[in-house]
Amino acid sequence: MSDDQIPPYPTGNFLEAIHSTCHHVARNTKLLTVQDDQVSNYLKSLNGPTFKRDCEAGIINLQIEFKNFQDKVMVYALMDVMQFGHGWRAELHDIKDDTTVDEGGFIVRMRGPFLAYEFQQAPEEEKPPGAQSGEAPHVDYSNISVYKGAAQSIVDGISSMYVGNVDISAKGLQALTIEHVAHHFGLPLWTDKTGTTPSVVRPYIEQIHTVLIQNGKALQDAGYENMGEAVLKVAEKSIGEDGKPCAAVFVKNMVQLFPAFRDMGVVDGYNTYVFKKAQLLASDLLLLFGEEHPAFRWTDLDKMAIFADNVVPAMMDFFGLLKLGTDLKEKTNSGKDLTWAEALTLRAATIEVADLLVKEARSGDYHPDIKSVNAVKLGYFLWKLGKRKPDLIALPRSCCRTTVFY
Repeated sequence: MSDDQIPPYPTGNFLEAIHSTCHHVARNTKLLTVQDDQVSNYLKSLNGPTFKRDCEAGIINLQIEFKNFQDKVMVYALMDVMQFGHGWRAELHDIKDDTTVDEGGFIVRMRGPFLAYEFQQAPEEEKPPGAQSGEAPHVDYSNISVYKGAAQSIVDGISSMYVGNVDISAKGLQALTIEHVAHHFGLPLWTDKTGTTPSVVRPYIEQIHTVLIQNGKALQDAGYENMGEAVLKVAEKSIGEDGKPCAAVFVKNMVQLFPAFRDMGVVDGYNTYVFKKAQLLASDLLLLFGEEHPAFRWTDLDKMAIFADNVVPAMMDFFGLLKLGTDLKEKTNSGKDLTWAEALTLRAATIEVADLLVKEARSGDYHPDIKSVNAVKLGYFLWKLGKRKPDLIALPRSCCRTTVFY
């Protein structure tokens, strides 16, 4: 395996390249095994109506008054290009301003200017009388912020910069200091007020800072004033052979424009493509703005791959759809960083399993709500499971802290 080789861009359809190369990697690796015989069993275990409800995208409704439509696109697009940092989950969860235990016996950790939800079962001795164990309650904690991971940190940071009138144009992004980033993302650079010992999340802050600058330079080099203008103009020219808006062309254009979207590598000499964030952006644009802007009405959303991160592989492993080899399992359980090639292999297998599930669901005798699934919806379903149930939240997840691709 190689961690330093950068493959050329796919020569054909970028979405098809994801599926075909991930299939090859998943079927030829010794790091793990795809459990084909469990695909049907898993689908049979699902409740149709519940599945339909939970496979819908959880759109973030930002409580922000935007100046115009382009600014709105800019903010959401920046959030997607910056969606990385999964490996800093534990460190981010340890950053807290206060801790309380709610009436259900769940620890609620508070941090940051915006609202996020994550829960952890409190120790029995800390629970109030009558508190019951079980799933995290669906309670409106509207007056507090709770501890959060990378995804919510990114949402908070970009939102804070926009609301705070920080210049996030192409030139403005390049002028950001690391202190700007730490302040708006609510992350500490130092462990003490003297500024002598770097915090455990400083490397993550440095990654965010680097990618923001890199994104600004890419925008300026391409002649765009900001991310909103770039996304709108790129979408308008992302047309398929049928003359209609094409997500595959949009993904191709965004990958070629922005380094932070070049989610690819070489595994055992084989060029491998995932492009998670570029696909996520295309999906979000359709869901958020498809009714407002015709350029985002992709006709090939069903051809997208699952958005392979580190949550979905953990769910697939838990449900017996993937069997990790000894080395990969040990690294995952101990929190050791995977190499980039190992991370690509695990995510490629995730895409392969998702493709098998979608194919089986559509061809087999299943509930209509299950038969209508595509890889994107399946990803939302599994991702929500991994974020909602305490026993699944607690599962060890693989990490690769060196990457900015997921």
